[in-house]
Amino acid sequence: MLLTYKGHRTGRPFTVPIGYFDWDSGTVLAMSSQLGWIPSMRQGSAVRLRIRGQDHAAVPTVAENPEEVAALLGEFGRAQRAQGRQGADARPPRRTTHRRRQCRRWAGRLTGPDRLPTGPNNPERQSLTMANLLILGGTGRTGIHVLNEAAQRGHRVRALVRNPDTVQAPAGVELIQGTPASIDDLRKAARGTQAVISTLNNSRASDNPWAKPVSPPMFMTDATRNTLTVMGEQNIRRIVVTSAQGAGDDWTRINPVIKALTKALIKVSNLKASYDDHAGVDQLLRASDVDWTLARAVALTDKPISGPTRAAEAGSEKPGAQINRADLARFLLDTLEEDTWIRKTPLVWNARG
Repeated sequence: MLLTYKGHRTGRPFTVPIGYFDWDSGTVLAMSSQLGWIPSMRQGSAVRLRIRGQDHAAVPTVAENPEEVAALLGEFGRAQRAQGRQGADARPPRRTTHRRRQCRRWAGRLTGPDRLPTGPNNPERQSLTMANLLILGGTGRTGIHVLNEAAQRGHRVRALVRNPDTVQAPAGVELIQGTPASIDDLRKAARGTQAVISTLNNSRASDNPWAKPVSPPMFMTDATRNTLTVMGEQNIRRIVVTSAQGAGDDWTRINPVIKALTKALIKVSNLKASYDDHAGVDQLLRASDVDWTLARAVALTDKPISGPTRAAEAGSEKPGAQINRADLARFLLDTLEEDTWIRKTPLVWNARG
């Protein structure tokens, strides 16, 4: 669902994606950890909802503190039971604590004058739909798959690239000339977008660990710092970033023997520049107040799409050995659309193959 509201300070319209649950024929329940637009809805000002391609006018009732949220969820649960819904449909959504703010997620009831397209068997009822995406690193070996996958899913996609004339982008993808190393280029590219996917990498001349670095030192870190600054300026809350197994705090879940061998290789090769850069990105995201996801990929391959991916946090599962880039792109889009792995660092691999 897309929610469009007017900013309480500027009066300008803003559109944000948000998950929702059916309430009845004229009401939906929305929950989110993104708090930036709450002041604009506290007074019950009219908003617009876009649900499965249809626009609807609605009036929000917002609950923010834990007691209000609990009361609203309780009312929702009673309404579901009264309508005779069974199983998961008869239970209110689970409340969760959001680490970025010392409060519960907010919940809101949005009631429209017309019938909202709801239904207990609708598979889309708890999903997110993104309107405008900014892709960084879209010309890379993983990034090009993200561009293709996002375009196929019907998103409006914008990519910041050095030379648009050399990029064979899917139809409908808007190419903006520039580099994430320039904050002004990022400001231009991010204008009007709701989320960011970054597949930037600290490149070498080849995959050989001793190959000469091509990217400037700490390129990803500097680009991420610029991106977070622009996101704050333009009220963009969501970012999904690719990372690597063993980067940042990931050493804790690696087999001790493999860890020792990998660290030795990093120390004597040019891999060190890349891992230092990944660690810088890790630190910046953890210190930020945005809704980030760091997707740590195992060894990347260029094989065709091979099926389902698996993702897990530190120590919970033994990962597979590889993931192909097309499947990783699908995981990044799924994570963004479904609003999962918020402020987490899942390791991602192919379940088979």
